Order: sequence, then structure tokens, then C-alpha cells
Amino acid sequence: MRPSVKENYMSAADVADGDVLHEDVVTCDSLHRYSILYTQPPSSHSSSYSEFTIRMSTIYRRVPLAMPRTCHDSVHDSSDELIDRIWASRLASSGGSLWDAPKFRFDSAHFDAKQACCVFHLGITSYKEYLGTNCSPDWKAYLDTSAEDSQTRHRHMASSLGNGAIVETKDGHVVLLQRGTAVGEAPGLIVFPGGHAEPDEVPPLDDEHLVAAWKRALTLTQNEADDLLAKYQPAIEREFLDSVWREVFEETGLSAEDGDLDTSTARFLGITRRVENARCTAFWCVSAPDLTKHDVEVRYARRSDKHESVRLVCVHKDALPQLAQNSMPGCHRGGAALFLGTFDL
Repeated sequence: MRPSVKENYMSAADVADGDVLHEDVVTCDSLHRYSILYTQPPSSHSSSYSEFTIRMSTIYRRVPLAMPRTCHDSVHDSSDELIDRIWASRLASSGGSLWDAPKFRFDSAHFDAKQACCVFHLGITSYKEYLGTNCSPDWKAYLDTSAEDSQTRHRHMASSLGNGAIVETKDGHVVLLQRGTAVGEAPGLIVFPGGHAEPDEVPPLDDEHLVAAWKRALTLTQNEADDLLAKYQPAIEREFLDSVWREVFEETGLSAEDGDLDTSTARFLGITRRVENARCTAFWCVSAPDLTKHDVEVRYARRSDKHESVRLVCVHKDALPQLAQNSMPGCHRGGAALFLGTFDL
């Protein structure tokens, strides 16, 4: 059952653990607005992979839209033709720094009481589809505004699922980054470190990679396809957490392998959606129990990815609400709300 939501506002009392919530919940421009798609019940927080599980199925793939109602085209192309045009344009302007890759597509999530964990419903999409739908100048044309449920409303979008890590130091600071001006999304804004789980990073099963299995699954009956993809479930779940620590290391220099992060006590918090571009992100929080703000600054200087951010921003968690309200894109602002346990941001 959906909780009731006041117009353009959600209080902590409105949040039902493990439930999907209504959309527009914060009053500000669409880049900074967010909705909470799923919040993990505190009782289910654990230090293992058992706090979430994956269900991948071909029924969660993107549904192409035959004729998007765009404001830029007098003769409407199919959505696939528009995606191809946007990709060609972005590729030409990128100077060769853009490449396509498969991504996990978020359909929905729910709390499974029997397993006491969150179930992610996922398909596979691509970065090209993401740029051509969610990041299209006409991204609203891909919304089914007549639909009451979120899955149907966003079925024509790639909705690649990002991830974010909220890292807290032993002196109570939270690790944040200021994005560069040349990045594709939210340039110059403050974000948590993060990125995406990558289907290509999932180890092959019987010499068949996940993306090849996905393509084969599209030709099978639904039961056969689900049986095939279910075999990859443990490896996909492992990639979902491994990718979080991988992104943190690349963007901040903080290493889970070297003990900078106590991943044994990491907690899954929930999933947010930025209103603009319908950007979905899953958030985890993790402690850096032996590191101070200064230690993080030293490691940041040694980070491998120097493109994503131009500055490390470590703030005490007491100062996070004001920073989130003023300087964060909606998906990460929602992550801060999950971490702080307040929906007044």
C-alpha cells in the first residue's frame, strides 16, 4: 500500500519502510527535486549481501516508444531513430571520449518480507539508450503521464541504475565531490562518490557473458529466459556492491582492499529518483573508521579518476542538510535524506 503524500512535501511520518512512494516530493527546480523510490527498513540492515537481492528478467527491458511527441521534430521519428541521432551528435562533440556500454535498467524494487531484503527488478539497457531517453532534451516525451504506477510511467526510458556511497570518517565528516564542468550530468554540483554497476564486469558463466545471455534470453520463452538469467544472480549481486567500492576508490582514493572502508558494516539505504531526467540511484553508507578528514584529503590527491571531480568537499554531517538543499542534484539530495533519516531536505 502506498503511503499518503502531501502535495510537494513529504515528512518522515509519510515514509513506509520498503515501499514505493509517489513522485514529486520536494519544492524546487526539477534538477534538485527528488523522490524516494524505496527506503530500506532499519530492522533489515545487516553487514552482508543478504540485505538485497536481484531479479533480472526480459520483462523489465525498456519498451520502445513508436512516435515520441518531441518539441524539436515536425516529422516524428521512432524513439530508436531519435536515440541514434542523439548518440551521433554526442559522439561527434565528445572528441572521442564517449563510448557505449551495457547498463542495468531499473524497473522497480520492493521489500520481500520472507527474505527480509530488498528485491531489485532489473533489465539491461545501454549508455546510448540512457543518453537518448533520460538525457534527451525531450526526455519528458518518454514519460507515460497517464500511468499511475512508476514502472509504467517510465517504461520507455533506459533508467540505468546508478549507485552512490555515503562515506563517514571517524571525526564525523562526510565525503563529497564537486563535479567538473565537462561531465555529462550535473556539472559543478556537489555529489557523493559513485557511478554504475557494470554488466560487463559480471564474470562469465560457462564462457557466456551476461550481455550475450541477455540477448539470447530475448529469443526464448519467458520461463526459459528467467531460468537462464537467474543463474547469473549471485554474480550480479556481487557486482552491485563491488562496483560501489570500485567507484569510491577511483574517485577518492579510498580503498576497501586496504582497509580504508569498513565494508563489513556497510548498509543499503534505499533508492532515489531525480525528477529531471528521471535519474535513479541506489545508495549505501559505509564508515572509514580510522580516517580523519585530513587522511581523506591525502588519499584524494592520489585518486585515479581525475575527470569526474575538481574538488574534494568534506563536511561535518551536521552541515550536510544545508549543503544538500543548495548544491546537490536531486538524486544525491535524496541520498542525503536517506542517510540523515529526514525528508525535509
